[in-house]
Formats: sequence, C-alpha cells, structure tokens
Amino acid sequence: MFDFLIEVNNISLKPPRQGDDWLIRKFWEIGFDEADLVKLNKVRLHQQVVFFSDVMDASGRRLDKKYLEKRPDGEKWSSLTFPTEKPPRAFFSMWKEALLAITTGVRLGEYESEGYKTWDWRFDDNEENSRPRLLHLKGDVMDVYFKSADEQFVHMHNRWTRTRLDEPVEKVGQICSVKLIRDDTMAIVAKADPPPSPSHPSTFLEVLEEWGSEWMWEKLQLQGEDGWLEEAIRDNSLIAVTDGSYIKELLPNVNSAAFVLICSKGRGRLIGAFPEQTMAACAYRGELLGLLAIHLLLLSINKLNPTLDGSVHIFSDCLGALGRVENLPPHRIPSRCRHSDILKTIMVNCSSLSFKRYFSH
Repeated sequence: MFDFLIEVNNISLKPPRQGDDWLIRKFWEIGFDEADLVKLNKVRLHQQVVFFSDVMDASGRRLDKKYLEKRPDGEKWSSLTFPTEKPPRAFFSMWKEALLAITTGVRLGEYESEGYKTWDWRFDDNEENSRPRLLHLKGDVMDVYFKSADEQFVHMHNRWTRTRLDEPVEKVGQICSVKLIRDDTMAIVAKADPPPSPSHPSTFLEVLEEWGSEWMWEKLQLQGEDGWLEEAIRDNSLIAVTDGSYIKELLPNVNSAAFVLICSKGRGRLIGAFPEQTMAACAYRGELLGLLAIHLLLLSINKLNPTLDGSVHIFSDCLGALGRVENLPPHRIPSRCRHSDILKTIMVNCSSLSFKRYFSH
C-alpha cells in the first residue's frame, strides 16, 4: 500500500565460549544506567562486538587491548555486519572504563562454537612443517613470521619476524593474540585452540531441531529404514495427507492439525499432530497448519539433498486451503489475506523445492 519493503533477517546468535554472555548485559550488571547503556551500545556497534568474549584475548583471561581504541574505518573485526555508528570521543572514555571494569579477574572457558570475532593471527606448530610459524591472515593472503634471527632478539623465545609476504592463506593452528615489538617483529600474548567446526545436520530431524519450534514435532512417529523419505520422493511414491480440526464450543482459541507421510511402496510412514493456541483459531487455519507442517518436513528433506528430484502427492479435504497453497503468489502475500503468517512461511521458504508437488482433494 505504501510502497516500502521490510526485510526481517533473523540471525541465530549464541555465546561462543563457556562462561560467556552478552556484552551489554555485563555493563548493566556492574551498574551502568539506561542512558549510559545507550552510549555504550553505540560504541559496541562501532567496535563490531556482540559477546563478552569478543573483547577478550585468545586465552579468555585478559582484555584484548585493541578494543580500547576506536576501530579504524575499513577494518573488519567481526564476521557479522553492523550498522554504521560514529560515537563521539566522550563515549569512548566511558567505554574504556566499562571494559576495564568487567574484564578484571575474568576466566572464560573453551570455545563451544565458532564465534564471530575475526582472528587475524594464528600459531602453527604442525610437525609437518620444518619449524613453527606465526601467520598473519589478510583476507585471501597471509604473511608468515618465523622465530627472529635478529641479534637483538635471538636469545628471546617469543619474538617472531616477518619473513614471507602475501602467501596463499592457510587457516591452520591455534588462534592467538599478539603485540607489536617493532614494524616486522611480533610477540605472542595468548593462544587457544580454535573453535570447533560447526556440525551440519545429517537427518531431517536434526534440520527441524536446528530451526526451532519443536512443539510442532513433539508427537512425530517415524517408521521405516533411514532415507526412505528421499527414496519415495525420488521415485514418485511419497503421499502426504493432512487434516485440520477445530471445535469452537470446547476450545474457541485452539485449532490443530494432523498429517501422515507414507510411501506407497511400503518403505515407511511418518505420523504427526499438534495443537496451536491462537486468537485466530478456526477450522480453515487448522487445515493450513497441516499443509504448513508437510511443506516444512519436505523442506527439511530438501535441505539435506538440495538436488533431489521426483515428486510428492499432497492430499487435503479442504479445497480452499489446497487452492490457496497451490497457487501462492511468487513474491508477496496480500496484506489483508487471512492467516498470512502461515502462507508467507510456505511462500518464502518452500516455493523453490527441487522436486514437484501435486495437490488433490
């Protein structure tokens, strides 16, 4: 109606390290009031940090001192994208005070997941290499440092001099924090094992768990050997049936849906049902919920095999719901459309399945 577009990009963020927390919450816990938190948050955005661990060094025990100073324009300190903020110098004075206050006596644990902080330095002590290396990652290339041969540093264990420039990047070894000794010589301040590589779902159930909203799948019953759903789609033998339910006299704010996916060649079956409590409850919404559940299940299977070919035949006893889902517009659900939340979820996420869908009453 007003010719503007809203994009909601939900990002699943979780603290990377044991004992970690949201940085702003740490500021709040030591007594900064709301007005000060607004100022600190502007600096936080400029410094590109989210969690407490982002401002700590690799050991998780000391402040990474680069965060005390204003991030230079053009430098990227995080894998996330942040809005542009230009906090005044006075805000940075409060920021330094806050960082020093919350990092005293801290001891964070190991990494539990890959974080968002950009680690530009790594220490590689792999036995396959002739000698240990300090690596400075710079996008697609890296500089390589070896133990210093300079007479000034030759007797110092922790001095590393730049020897090779702009070699192909290698993300190996431990992440580390460093300090500058002179232009081409660095010292390692702290090291830590890198965050574990993120695990990827291996079953459609793990995909559903990763998405959340587990309440929809609590009553799933699955029968058959592993992979039968993919096989049934591939040879066009998967049938999906759904039905909605609503009894206004008993539960006016509850509708529910049930669904069955079955292989016509006898490989297996999947059965599920769930209720939904909503002020918009009605029989039609219950029918749409069943179609939504089937589409999300099919999407979870497609996520594991993005090139899966074949088809699935979907049945419902509600012509209105079938027609609406089968003929969804490609880009936008009309604002006045009933139950647009369900329809938009199907349109946005399930309109590009790699296999075909057929609908029957």
